[in-house]
Amino acid sequence: MLGIYQTAHSLIKNNIWGWEYSFAEACEFADSVVIVVNKSEDGTREAIHKVLKYYDNYQIIDTNLSTDDRWFDGKLKNIGLQEIAKKEEFHLQLDADEVCLNSRAVWDNYLFQFKFSPALCMAVGSVNFFKNWMGHYSVTHKQYLSKNNKCFRGPQIHARKSDGGINTMMSDGCDLILENGKFAPTIAIDN
Repeated sequence: MLGIYQTAHSLIKNNIWGWEYSFAEACEFADSVVIVVNKSEDGTREAIHKVLKYYDNYQIIDTNLSTDDRWFDGKLKNIGLQEIAKKEEFHLQLDADEVCLNSRAVWDNYLFQFKFSPALCMAVGSVNFFKNWMGHYSVTHKQYLSKNNKCFRGPQIHARKSDGGINTMMSDGCDLILENGKFAPTIAIDN
């Protein structure tokens, strides 16, 4: 029913705070988890396996994308989305420093409502931890939940520059979009 997809690139080298908790909580919370790991020479893949050794509902997908690619982050997330969409009806994207708000029972209620909505995306509250559990965090609504397999991750069409770049005032390159590059129809919830 609910799958979570996350990405990882040089978690150890970049000292990404809280990823261990985020990935373990995803395995506790979701029916299945896909973690897309881009080539890392710092033991990221091995560290993830060590942290998740007691879980059997996760899959690691190895990639070898160039970090110089301007669409790098969106491409990583899209790989995760397409893989989890093969397994689960609903797909939740979380960054390595994010956790789910509320209990699974509350989420199951959201999913039931979303199932009958014409929207393909639900903007949900997300907690971002930048430095530690006590400070430097934010709660924002993001296009994180999608359903069926009509959506993709990448920059929305109006943010795409003619030189292949992204207008970062309009997109972070990871928007939930349709095949034509337009935003996926979205509803929001207050969680």
